[in-house]
Amino acid sequence: VLFRSKENVIFGSESLYKEHEERIIMLGLLTEAIRENQFVVYYQPKYSFINSDVSGAEALIRWYHPNYGFIPPDNFIPFAEKVDLIHSITAMVITTVFSFSQQVNSISFSINLSGKDFENSTLLNHIDKMAKLYEVNPCRIIFEITESVMITNPTLALNNLIKLKEKGYKIHIDDFGTGYSSLNYLREFPFDAIKLDRTFISGIAYDARDLSIVRSIVSLGKAFSLGIVAEGVENNEQFELLKNMNCDEFQGYYYSKPLSGDQLIDFLRGQKK
Repeated sequence: VLFRSKENVIFGSESLYKEHEERIIMLGLLTEAIRENQFVVYYQPKYSFINSDVSGAEALIRWYHPNYGFIPPDNFIPFAEKVDLIHSITAMVITTVFSFSQQVNSISFSINLSGKDFENSTLLNHIDKMAKLYEVNPCRIIFEITESVMITNPTLALNNLIKLKEKGYKIHIDDFGTGYSSLNYLREFPFDAIKLDRTFISGIAYDARDLSIVRSIVSLGKAFSLGIVAEGVENNEQFELLKNMNCDEFQGYYYSKPLSGDQLIDFLRGQKK
């Protein structure tokens, strides 16, 4: 099938043309969303097994388009990374979280960093600028990265993480066990904790393999003096199993769904009663 435009001629199938068209539409929607501040940051509380209380919250981006409604992160984050719009989105999340941390100074906040973010030469400067502006204590901020970040450009990732660590920020490895897990990463990178992926947690109550994997990762983390955070905990059975394994923290619907800033403030007030 031959498609013509004013600028050039494109050879391809109908499906390829549709895919190309969808990418152009998404690019326009994302650009508009950034310009018009359509993104909102939600916070999912984390529970500490040690203190039996809320210990922190992970910042999660939400996109509510005026015409299309809620657009899941999985539908736009990978595309934003491809077209380098992820830099603007990450900067917005950092600014929002650092600002909000002035209101809520009793817990830590986790922010996800994409592999593409480390290619942004202004990332560390933006973090420094926001920390100074909002008087943020770096030890209350956690940056989470996935294993794919280390694989894509390990030298660049390591250099940036060391700089963040030297400033006092904490570093967690996210979705551990789902990618190309390597002991070298735990040995060479300045991690403070491992985050257990929800795909393993969902099966620990009935799947012996998942239970064994989680126990092994917890033991591995403890051997490296790393904290252990479990994601996606949804019921009491999972909670008790993780507690008995000496897991440090967990997050999931069993404790709380992601909350808006105002909802998180109310949630924290309720925990103090």
